[in-house]
Formats: sequence, C-alpha cells, structure tokens
Amino acid sequence: MDKIRLSKNIVLDCLSSALIIDNNAQNIVPLDNLEFQVLKYLVEHKEVVVTKDELLALWPSRVVMDHSLARVMSILRKKLGDSSKNPTFIKTLNRQGYLYIGLNSAATDTQIASEKIKRSIPILPLIFAVSLLLLLSTIWYFSSDSRPNEQFIYQTEIIVDPDTQKQDLSINQSGSHLAYSARTLGQEYWFLRVKSLRTNSVIDHKIDDVNTSHPIWLDDNTLVFQHKSENECSIKKISLLPTGQLSDVSNITSCNRNSASQTMAALTNSSVLVAEVSPLNGRSLIHLLDIASGKKSVIEQSENDDSEIYFLQTSPDRKHLVTLSTANWFSTTIKLYDIDDFKNEIWRKEIKNILYTVALTNEKLTYINEYGGVSVSYFNSNQVESLNAIFTSKVYSPMAHENNIFLLEGLYASTNLTLVNFLTNKVKDISHFNGANMTLPKQVNNKKFLFVSNQSGKNQLWLASIDSGEAKQLTVLDRSYNISSYDVDGLLNRIAMTTQFGVLVLNKENNGQYKVLTSIPDAQDPVIYEGLLFYTKIRSDGTDIYQYDLLTQVEQLYIKDGYKLVQDAGYFYYIKYFQPGIWRVSINDKNHFFETPLESLTLEQWYIKDGDLYLLNESQMIKYNLEQQTLQSFENIQCSEPEVWRTNSCINIQDAPRANRIIKISKKRLPKGK
Repeated sequence: MDKIRLSKNIVLDCLSSALIIDNNAQNIVPLDNLEFQVLKYLVEHKEVVVTKDELLALWPSRVVMDHSLARVMSILRKKLGDSSKNPTFIKTLNRQGYLYIGLNSAATDTQIASEKIKRSIPILPLIFAVSLLLLLSTIWYFSSDSRPNEQFIYQTEIIVDPDTQKQDLSINQSGSHLAYSARTLGQEYWFLRVKSLRTNSVIDHKIDDVNTSHPIWLDDNTLVFQHKSENECSIKKISLLPTGQLSDVSNITSCNRNSASQTMAALTNSSVLVAEVSPLNGRSLIHLLDIASGKKSVIEQSENDDSEIYFLQTSPDRKHLVTLSTANWFSTTIKLYDIDDFKNEIWRKEIKNILYTVALTNEKLTYINEYGGVSVSYFNSNQVESLNAIFTSKVYSPMAHENNIFLLEGLYASTNLTLVNFLTNKVKDISHFNGANMTLPKQVNNKKFLFVSNQSGKNQLWLASIDSGEAKQLTVLDRSYNISSYDVDGLLNRIAMTTQFGVLVLNKENNGQYKVLTSIPDAQDPVIYEGLLFYTKIRSDGTDIYQYDLLTQVEQLYIKDGYKLVQDAGYFYYIKYFQPGIWRVSINDKNHFFETPLESLTLEQWYIKDGDLYLLNESQMIKYNLEQQTLQSFENIQCSEPEVWRTNSCINIQDAPRANRIIKISKKRLPKGK
C-alpha cells in the first residue's frame, strides 16, 4: 500500500516517508529512514508483539546502536502525537517489545480528501465560529499580560524533489516559487531549477558542461544567477513567464571565475551586490552591479577585515545586509550591516562551525547553531530562541520567508567502507551507511574498528566489527562537532578527538557513557599513551608537540618543531614541516632520524605499523622497513588511507551519490493554556 491510514486523522505516506496530518496533503510531517522503517514494520504487524531484536534487524548495514531504538520510538511518538503512558498507536510491553494498536487500512487520495470534507464545519457555523474566535483572540491578545511568553509549535513538510541534489535555495517575494541549483544523481554539473510550491511542478534551465549557481530573485518573476564553465564565468538573468515557462537567458556581465568566494544578494529590482576576492590583495570586495548596464563598482568597506566573505543576503525590506566570512575555515563570523553603511557592523556572532548560509528577515536571523540545531536571533532585541523541531539527520543552509523556514537535510552521498588486500587486490565489504557519512576509520584490534559518522544526526564515534559490519554508537555528544582526528586507549576508556574547539577528551563513566573530561584549545592530532596525552599545536612559524598529564592536567613541551605523532611498538614517530625523513623517539630515548623514499612527507601520506613505514603516493603503496632500509611497492591499489589493517590490507572509502531533501518548517502560535 502506498498510503496507510493509521487513524481518522493520520495517514502514513510510504512513497514520501511522511505522515499526512488532518487528511491535509499540505500538512506533512517527514520521517527519516529509521523512523519510517520502524513504523511501517509495526503497522504491518498490527496486534502482534514485535521484539526489540526484530526492530534492530531493520537498521541499515546491520547497525545496532545503544539506545537508538528508544530514541526512534520517542521521536515517532512525538510526531504521531502519541503517549507512552496512554498510547493510541504504539504500546510498550515491558521485557516483551512493542505492540501497534492503531488502524492499518489502505488510504487513497480521494478517501483522504473525502475524510477532510467530512470533518469540515458547515459554512454558516464556520463563519460564526471564525468570527467568535477572532473576537476572543483579539480580547485575549490585548488583555493578556503573558504575551511575551507566547508558546509556538513548528510543523514540518517535505518539499518533494526526490531525484536531485540541491543547494543555493532562494524564494521569490510572494513565496510561490523556489529556485535552487540542482544536480541529477551521478551527474557532474549543476543546473537551475524553479519549483512551484503550489503545484509542485518544476522548470529547468540546463546547459551542458556549465555549472549554474547562486540564483537570487530580484522580484516575483526575475532571477539572476551565475554560469561557470571551464573557461569563463558570467552573471545571467532569466524570467518566469505567465505561461509557467522560463524566458531566454540574457547576459549581464562577466565574473571572476577563479574566485572561491562568489555570492550575490538582491539590492533593488535593478541591482545586486556581488562578493568577489580581489586578485590583487586577496581581500573580499563587495561590488554594486547594475543589471541594465552590467557595470560593477566597489562599495566602501572596513579595511581592517581580511576574512573571506563567501555569502551575502539582504533582508526583504532591503534595509539590512548579512555576510558570512571565515579566516580559517573552522569557524564562521556572521555580520549584519545597515544597507547604507558597510564599514560599521550593527550585529555580530561567532559560530564554531562552517555555515553555508543564514536566513535573514526584516528583524531576525536564522542559522545552524553549534549543536547542529536551528537558532533564531532577533537582532534588535538580542533575544535568541531555538526551534523545538526534531532532526535526526544533518540540516543546513536555512532560508526564510515570513514565518516559514526552509532547510536542506541529508548528505549528498552514502558511504561504503571496504578492506582491500594490496597483495591480491581482493576486496571485502565491511560496512555501509545509507545517507550518512563514514570517516576516519581506525583499527582497534583484529576484530574491531572505529569510525566517525553522523548516522544519528550529529557526528559521533562508532565501534564496528570487521567481519560482520555490525556497528554501535559509542559517544552521545550533544554538540555538533567537526571531528578531524581522534585516538583511544586500548580499553576504550578514554577518547581524545580534534574538533573546532581544540582537543576534546572523553572519559568512560561507570554507566558506560562517555563524559567530557577536559578540553584543550588550539590543540590537534591527539595520541593517548599510558595515561599521557600528546598533541600538536601550531605557532606562527611552525609546530610543536606537547605532552599533557591527564591526572595532574599539566602541559609541557615534548618535541619542538614536531608534527603528527604516531605511536607504534613503544616508540613515537613524527615528521617536521617541509623537511625530509622521519624521526623516532621514546619517552626515555633520544631522537633517531631515518631517511625515507620520499623527499618530504605530508600528514595524509604515511603510517607506521610494526616498524614498517607505509607511504600512500597516489595509487601506489610503498612499504619501507626503516631499520633494514628495504622497500616494496604495490601498484594500482584502491586505498584511500595509508593506515594498514590486518596483514597487507588497507581501507577504501567510497561514496555513492544520494539526493538530499528540502524541509519546510512553519511556525504557528500555540493557543493559550496548551
């Protein structure tokens, strides 16, 4: 069945993995893959007790993660409006499992519409009821002392476009059409797509071998966007015609094809702002572009800001401009300006994440916060609120229109992890996550390995079996961390990871959960060894390796000018920036220098195992014994990491393309007392 009725008011849409609320096809509550699979299985086994093991068997890639089933059940109950104490849909049976007690019958579009009509109020009582409600609401609003504490709810809806990857969302003034860059799965180039939010129809503008990006609406019908090919960059204009088709494209001007930072924002119906990096000094400059003439002029900005502006947006009333910039690509600076003064910011916020976009309205900014959730800042009052909407996948790139927020949800790829024997070229599939990333695989022993994934919504550390691929989530981090490296002790009692905040150290508690022990700013690439923590710190003219006692919390310099410490068989190995060879040291021994087959080593190229140096050089793996200075090379291997697992085996990470989704979140006032 494509649609299953769960109650008089709720229908499960199996094609879009969503709940239809109040028999209204426009009132959609999206379900992620886990939520949909669990609910569908329960519904199909109506009035049959389903065990926990049965449900865990539905998890992708044989994934079995601690507390995940309880989390999914909690989210499902919230989306269904259900209660564990007085269930209408899902009943929990202690030590037995779960029992679905709702309806399970086929539902057609005609029946859904009919049910909606049945529940409608006759017209005269409706007019009376609405008039009375408006009168009472007005009296309550102006007489209530609790208006500042009004409560709101957020309803979510999926904007259906299942076969493309999407970015650069933009909405026209009336809110009738979306424009965005889209890419068909498996294709290389992005094209312009215009989607009607009223009819769900789409119109595309495609040119072979040309990327279309940064569409913005000048008014309700006119779009400006960028064309980028291998040889040129240009800014174009196109219009949405009354017939529902797109006009011919007209050229406005050229743009800097080599500029990594190139974004636009509408200023008036006849002009836009364009941010480009100057080829002379590398500074981000904001230009005023006249649409009719194609002439660009530089707008005066503060000379003290050398960070790169990569996003611009103006408010609907065209009175404010927001910019996103970064100095290091580990954090984002949000700046708000009056449209007439780009030298003096009127509001500013630092986020320890890279944001793709923010959403600016006339009085507030919406952005993805450091916890991976959505925050709204009212810049006139400095009030901040968080959306009480539940996300179980990564969300990003917010866009706002009136009381609606649009978000992109999900990654562009599903990750497959394989073990490759570089002697025989045999490949073993060891783990696969659909719609989630898998990065930084690290072998624990011959049977287990670790990796980082956002399968449960935020980046967490996972433990998996090499033989079966079964995985469970180790950490439950409440904040959205960008994890770039990590290390663990032999018993998995301590974890140290590099994040945008420095090195974060976690300690395993008696209940099996990991708790933050300490955080070390400006540190990276941690190594845990015999109760000590080692890490690298970058200074202006080089790098140093430090030693940190986890018991006394005392830090001291360990190796001056060292970089990337690797521990193997009681020794530490490290390299130095732009210098040949590799150094070996132990806690009680002096440095020993080894020449290597490559003139200099980079962070990603090398790994030490059992005294052998492994070098990954494009599709070639080099095995070099440091003591004996013997060398073996293996050609045409499929290794993405130099780390060697088991005997003569390496890891290959492959990504398969996947469509992300557009989510619409509508803010609605909750009646008083609810």
